[in-house]
Order: sequence, then C-alpha cells, then structure tokens
Amino acid sequence: MAKTMTVVYTMAQPSAAVYQTIVASQLAYFKDRNAGIHELTVGTSVATTLHTKTDQMPVAATMTVTQLEADRVFETEVTYAAGRIVTTYQLAPAAEGTKVTYSETNTFNKKNFTNSFWVVGWVYTLFYRRNIKKRLQWIEDTAALSKVGESNGTASH
Repeated sequence: MAKTMTVVYTMAQPSAAVYQTIVASQLAYFKDRNAGIHELTVGTSVATTLHTKTDQMPVAATMTVTQLEADRVFETEVTYAAGRIVTTYQLAPAAEGTKVTYSETNTFNKKNFTNSFWVVGWVYTLFYRRNIKKRLQWIEDTAALSKVGESNGTASH
C-alpha cells in the first residue's frame, strides 16, 4: 500500500526559472555522489544512502530520474531494500507565477514496513510539510535570482 503526501505552493517566479532551479539542485545532488554525471536525463541513476522513516540507520539506495518534462515535471524514484519513494515536482502556470505540486509516494515491499510507516507517519507528516515548504521557498528564492523565463524565455547574462 502506498502513502502519498502532497504540498501545493504558488511561486511568484516563471515556470522556466523554477524548473531550472529544481534540475540544477538535483544535478548537484547526483554529481556529489558521482562526479561523472554532467546532466540529468531519464534513466540517470546514482547510488546513495538515506535515512528512511522506518529505519534508524542510513540505508543503501539507488536514485533514478524517471520523468523530465521541461518547465512541467521533474520526478525521481528511490529504491531500497524495503521499498521505493517517488518524488515529483509538477509545475503549472498560475496567475501569480507558477503553482508547484510536490508529492512523495512511499511504497513498501512488506506489510510490516507499511505498518511501521503508519505508526511514525503522522509525526513525519507534521515535519514533512514544514520542511517541504522551506525547500519550496528556497527554490522560489533561488529561481528569483535567475533571469530564465523573463521576456523571451532565454537567460540574460
């Protein structure tokens, strides 16, 4: 059984700048783990470790880019021994700039992991929303520094 948590946040920045900021931050994460990665494409993967909601110690995982649609969608999937986590940024034009829907779907291989997640999940959800809103604010602030999306949609230097 999967559990999806979602946060919707409207940014006062154009979709192109928001998308570029998301991709750049994810590329930095991938490069930090594999210096040979210079761009992200669907299928780009990296080995990593992460703290999950149900494990106390870091666990080995693989993060893979699963969807890229310029200025619209960026999605990754993390697979690890207990299951998978799909993280999605969906962007849509809004009167005020860009509506970003961030979602995280957790799926577990075993029922006992699902049960453990439900026990800690309600506490995690409280922190999740606060931390994701901070992350989305950082994306908005960083996108504001970019010139992408202004006038003709190209970067001005």
